Amino acid sequence: MVRQDKIAYLVTAFQLEAQDFPSSSEPPLDCMIRTVLSQATSDRNRDNSYRSLRKIFPKWKDVAGADTGQIETAIAAGGLARRESATIKNVLVWTENRFGDYSLRELTDWETEDILETLIKIPGIGIKTASIVACFSLNRNVFPVDVHVHRILSRMGITSRKLNPDQTFYQVDPFIPVGRDRELHISLIAHGRSICRPGNPDCSGCLIAEHCDYANHKNDWIEC
Repeated sequence: MVRQDKIAYLVTAFQLEAQDFPSSSEPPLDCMIRTVLSQATSDRNRDNSYRSLRKIFPKWKDVAGADTGQIETAIAAGGLARRESATIKNVLVWTENRFGDYSLRELTDWETEDILETLIKIPGIGIKTASIVACFSLNRNVFPVDVHVHRILSRMGITSRKLNPDQTFYQVDPFIPVGRDRELHISLIAHGRSICRPGNPDCSGCLIAEHCDYANHKNDWIEC
């Protein structure tokens, strides 16, 4: 069960309409590669890896033509370089085979469901990465769920703590108000990094603690 009332509360609590969230014009392939590089690392390390990759290989064709060892060296600053280099190679080979070019711009004409279902078939690409591309680069009403978002939603009691982030995405995405997906995602990530941290969350300084099962030791969190 999804607590739709609590989703509505989050939207109101973060006063999304009062915040300034600039739109993204990043090409979808660039967005996908950058998202791959964001796994289990900081934004700084992700950006450093991305800049290094583009400096060594200015064109995606150059990256596709390199072996995974060369790609791994180029992105070493981000961590998980071996796994990410294989995924990047898979993405580029798939893109060229599917579209005859190193671009995902044709996805702009696809239905959202088709975009997600197709992208997660690429080895190494999960629903989080696919949904980020759809939401941030293709401007679709999709609500990406990363570890921060998942943690807050489960602590709030919007979904069960027994779910993983991918399961939470499929449960919650249909209930996010249209046009609020990207803004709520960004707000929850910021909240998860500063207040609702994995360890030692600042429940006393949390603006949503009043409605949070974790903070109030309710339901799934009753013995925590």
